[in-house]
Amino acid sequence: IWFGRKYIIIDVEDINDCSPVLSWNFPLQTIEILNDTDLFNIDIAIHESKVEQNHVIIANLIASDMDTSSNIDHRMKFQLKLNSSNSLPFEIHGPFADSTFVLSTTHKLDREYQDQYFLYLILTDNGQPKLSSNYKLSINILDDNDNSPIFDKSIYYVDIQENNLINTTLIQVHAI
Repeated sequence: IWFGRKYIIIDVEDINDCSPVLSWNFPLQTIEILNDTDLFNIDIAIHESKVEQNHVIIANLIASDMDTSSNIDHRMKFQLKLNSSNSLPFEIHGPFADSTFVLSTTHKLDREYQDQYFLYLILTDNGQPKLSSNYKLSINILDDNDNSPIFDKSIYYVDIQENNLINTTLIQVHAI
């Protein structure tokens, strides 16, 4: 008695049920990661002297998705944008190769002007239905000693008596 073998091929079509995710890469060795235990809420710090010019790259961001693409070329396409009503000194370039983005400054950052920025990012895939992930990046600007002290007066006049005791206070000045 011979029992024949039968093969059944089952194609499973992937639906878009996983939200896209970002991988963070901070290229400046001077960026200090304060908290990256939560992928969706990251805190970093950078000295103001490292962001003294335009177009300093803060982070490279790589988007990925557990779902397979229904696109003919089998590549996922993503959109990443800043979600803020405030004007922020940052911009996002990309996507490059459909999944890599660059976060950079648009102008010099100065701690004396603003010491912290909160960036809210939304990453959206191109699946059906479109799914999104929300991220918060806190950027703390660390102070450098880049300002001379400023006295409250440009010239101080003091009358000194000849019979003052040693260690007598002659004048008190104020500077910021």
